[in-house]
Amino acid sequence: MLARMEDTMILPAGAAKRPLPLMPALAAAVVVALGAAGYFAYQASGRSEAIAGANAATEEVRGQLVRAQARIRQLETELAAKQTELASALRTLPVDVRFNVVDGQLVASFENHATRELDLVVEPRRARTGEYSRLDITVAAQGVGSIGEKQGWAFKSGDTLTVTAGDFKPVALAVP
Repeated sequence: MLARMEDTMILPAGAAKRPLPLMPALAAAVVVALGAAGYFAYQASGRSEAIAGANAATEEVRGQLVRAQARIRQLETELAAKQTELASALRTLPVDVRFNVVDGQLVASFENHATRELDLVVEPRRARTGEYSRLDITVAAQGVGSIGEKQGWAFKSGDTLTVTAGDFKPVALAVP
């Protein structure tokens, strides 16, 4: 019997490694996942609020633009009415405009029927080419003045002509 005892060896008891408990590890993982989800939800919420704020600001600016455009239309209408009122308040220009051929050239003649000298601004325009000029002429009381090629514009059929003077209504006509 002794021989058999020698074959058996008794080892001292050591600390045994225990496996990590599964439930606390899973709980920790869930807490970390919920924390990350909460953080990302918070970030998304902040961005959503920023987008909502930007959209509200955009709508406010859009509303201001619509109101400004309506005000512009109102002011344009008022301006047109004032211009019409002013034009009707002006007196008719006491000048007759005639076109004559002199030395083969078309010349505009301005006959002043007023009892005072008039300073006329004559603005001929050639629509086909876009040419434009501004010519000043003084016509004596009850007198006649003329403009042609020598004075700076060779009139052609189809040209338009605007004549203005002081507080008189402008006269617009087409060259025959």
